[in-house]
Amino acid sequence: MSAYDDVPEREALPEQGGGRGPGLSGEDIPKVKASEIIGDDIAVTGFLILPNGFKETESDPDEYALVEIIDTEGNNFLFSTMSNALVKALLSREDRGEIPFKTRIEMRQSKNNRSYYVFA
Repeated sequence: MSAYDDVPEREALPEQGGGRGPGLSGEDIPKVKASEIIGDDIAVTGFLILPNGFKETESDPDEYALVEIIDTEGNNFLFSTMSNALVKALLSREDRGEIPFKTRIEMRQSKNNRSYYVFA
């Protein structure tokens, strides 16, 4: 049984070290790109919203999320995202006390043919 299997579907995590999950308080956790885990079963165990230091245009997001996940083998990873859909979903789940949660990341196409990530 891995740490992934132990993640409850809906159980709130306390804030720790300014983050919203265990590893965000300074542990050295490997990083992955969201594109590398599309379609994989993951558990989101915490996240942190940070200011976007790379904002170049008015349309660029003001913030991005640093997200801690566990894969099905129990390995912890971090990924960062500026996806408005993912950031809004993280904040919404936090408001409802649903962090951690099991999910997958999928890529979708908008009506104007732009790609974006969602939790599925």
